[in-house]
Amino acid sequence: MAVLGGLLALSALVFAGSYMLSSLNDCSGKERAIVEEYPHYGGRRIATYPWTFSCSIRYSTEASRKKVLSCYEKLLRQHSWEVLGELPSSAGGTLVARRDGYSYWVSYEPPSKEDPDLPDDKALVMVSANDHPPPASRFPE
Repeated sequence: MAVLGGLLALSALVFAGSYMLSSLNDCSGKERAIVEEYPHYGGRRIATYPWTFSCSIRYSTEASRKKVLSCYEKLLRQHSWEVLGELPSSAGGTLVARRDGYSYWVSYEPPSKEDPDLPDDKALVMVSANDHPPPASRFPE
């Protein structure tokens, strides 16, 4: 009986924890759909993780910053996004676009021997969407 009671209590705890995490999730269905709608660099189809607190994906690539960000810029323009520009960051960069009250961010972090989370000679690409469009005045023309 005690084992059964313990299992029921554990089940309730797991259920309550997953409910609390989902209620804290700051990723709307529309934001998630935007990130998953288009193929990512190299034709990848990547799903977001439902238990994360943002609508973003991450992947590594051997491609250059220019190739990755140019690919996204072309894709976003084809789908009526207003590309606001690129924010440089040493050898990396971030491409920012907006449409219909949403923003789309693509960040490229170059390969780094000092970053233990990246495989050798690979860059990190992070893509996210949110319902807070950036003001156009903050970006270079």
